Amino acid sequence: MPWWVVAGWMLGWVLLWRLPRLAPPSSSTGDPATVSVVIPARDEADRLPILLGSLDRQDRRPDQIIVVDDGSRDGTAEVAASFPGVDVIDAPPVPAGWMGKPWACATGAATARGHLLVFLDADVELAPSALASLESSWHARGGLVSVLPCHHIRRPVEALSLPFNVVSAMGLGVGSLVPPSREWGAAGPCMITSRDDYSRVGGHGTVAGEVAEDLSLAECYRVAGLPISCLGGRDLVRYRMYRGLRGILEGWTKNLAIGAGRTPLVRSLAVVAWVTALLVTAWGLRDRPATATELLGWVLTYLAVAVQLGLLGRKVGRFGPAASAWPALMAVFVLVFVRSAVHTVVLRRVRWSGRSNAVALGRRRIAPAHDPGGNGAQPPRRAIKRSSRPRL
Repeated sequence: MPWWVVAGWMLGWVLLWRLPRLAPPSSSTGDPATVSVVIPARDEADRLPILLGSLDRQDRRPDQIIVVDDGSRDGTAEVAASFPGVDVIDAPPVPAGWMGKPWACATGAATARGHLLVFLDADVELAPSALASLESSWHARGGLVSVLPCHHIRRPVEALSLPFNVVSAMGLGVGSLVPPSREWGAAGPCMITSRDDYSRVGGHGTVAGEVAEDLSLAECYRVAGLPISCLGGRDLVRYRMYRGLRGILEGWTKNLAIGAGRTPLVRSLAVVAWVTALLVTAWGLRDRPATATELLGWVLTYLAVAVQLGLLGRKVGRFGPAASAWPALMAVFVLVFVRSAVHTVVLRRVRWSGRSNAVALGRRRIAPAHDPGGNGAQPPRRAIKRSSRPRL
């Protein structure tokens, strides 16, 4: 096997050595900040009960929970409203120049009353101490703190996301043995920031037209001189992402090439070197071993990659024995990456959550609308239902 293939394989350990963890809950006796949780939701009736149930079990209870129904067709609003203490907001139709998720997040932030804003995707689930750990981590770091949830799967097809999760974590660089000179991105499924900092950067109105709004929002914080941090969810924050082949294709098509285009060049090249090493190794395994020595080498090579991908996968999720089929996983990865490149570079359009979204090459900046409430956006405020048991 060529030396550069071995070097590329070893680079995988460097790129994803250990993800930083959330801080333990603080024992401070000072007055705690109020926390508003904002959940953008589109057709999430089956996922929301898991998230809202986990919020109800928090050791540190949120002061306000806002579910923004983004044009759902499956009873999302009704499911959310069945949970006491949850404010359900009907997001108006997405205006020109906005993507659906930034619009829903801005709509929720405009009604938030807490000093701290926590943005959660509907497929996230929190351990009982997670919200307290999120708050402690923000007090320790400030700015924008995001969390890469631990990806849990329930069906074999969901394991196809394994290499995508690993590559995403590698690209962010937060778990690297050689830390990046500066953190540059964020994980959109779980983020916490202060209302003041969110307003200072313009909120989601500044990234209104971005498909990868989490990466763009982190860049806004960095430009404003505010810290950004990305941590690993481990046993505190987890999610179950795309549940079928269609979701995997659409979701990773949306994320992959766009994320690759935002990743710093040196780190991007390092990730490409690791992926290439695995692909070259898989290609070389096509040759049938002719001797016992060659068979031993074939087995050891196969196991070396399977063990590495399995251990790296454990840092970002729980994928069972999926790494043992790593050549098939990497083949799917390449196919989706090519599909993603075609959609983002050639067609400049991706589909997600029932919407076809235009993709701009390079970064788009949309100035935030005037916001008398100080939240960085001015969407209309139309409530479907307000709980009779407010948390503040």
